Amino acid sequence: MTPLEKFYTEDPAWYGKIGDIHALIERVKISEEMSGDALHLRKLSRILSIHASTAIEGNQLTLGQVSDVINGKPVWGPPKDIKEVQNAWLAYDDMPSYEPWSVNDLLKAYAHLTDTLIGESGKFRTVGVAVVRNDGMVMHRGAPPEQVLN
Repeated sequence: MTPLEKFYTEDPAWYGKIGDIHALIERVKISEEMSGDALHLRKLSRILSIHASTAIEGNQLTLGQVSDVINGKPVWGPPKDIKEVQNAWLAYDDMPSYEPWSVNDLLKAYAHLTDTLIGESGKFRTVGVAVVRNDGMVMHRGAPPEQVLN
């Protein structure tokens, strides 16, 4: 008996186990490929969300420009609009750490979104606000500052 034969005996059940191992390896490979796709889709979804939400606020950057800002490429556009996109990206990055019922985390998110854009960044407002149409007509007026938490 050779040393190899001493430790090795062929068993038909091994072929089934080898096949199972091979199938598991293939599943891991597919999962790894899909996770890369999922990360790409998550980033794309975030870019679309940031573009839409900043556009509602009057941001003039195109979807391509928003994508370029997020990817660190130079963009020709209003500095305020570029900063708004950068701020939104940072706020999204911190989102998993926010407690949904925490006033401090609400103000922290607000600070990220408005950093260098307004004077009261990260604080409850102390002035009146309104939504005004292009022709000057007030569409909605916010609660008076006295009714906002301090």
